[in-house]
Amino acid sequence: MPWNCSSCGESTELGYNVCRTCGACRPGAEPPPPSQRVVRDPIQFSIARLLAAIFWLACGLAFIFHFGATVLDNDAEIGLLGSSSAIFLFFGATVGTVFCGRKGAFIGVLVGGIVGFMIPVVVALLYIAYMIAIGEDWFPGVAD
Repeated sequence: MPWNCSSCGESTELGYNVCRTCGACRPGAEPPPPSQRVVRDPIQFSIARLLAAIFWLACGLAFIFHFGATVLDNDAEIGLLGSSSAIFLFFGATVGTVFCGRKGAFIGVLVGGIVGFMIPVVVALLYIAYMIAIGEDWFPGVAD
């Protein structure tokens, strides 16, 4: 049965005497030696968040490019990113989160990823709808 950390409230599996989230000791357990203490590096955490943001932006752009090239019958050659790239990136992130991260954090990562993925998609679709409504070319730089 897992135990709950008194500092952050996160659930930690039995067998661990240190909270994997904040590094606090389990109530009633001896403090670990200094070499086993969990230290959260704020720089590493910031880099991970930046990489996650870049990843989901790339997924959103891949969807937008695929949508523009196939659904709207645009013959633009924008093959750098496509639906196969988005699928590869999504499954890579999923597998990496499940096997390298904590299972309890998977849902949070998935929800955050979906939100991060949908923001550029919604912005691009609103832009396309606006350009179509005013009669302009919705994808500048592409010849008809």
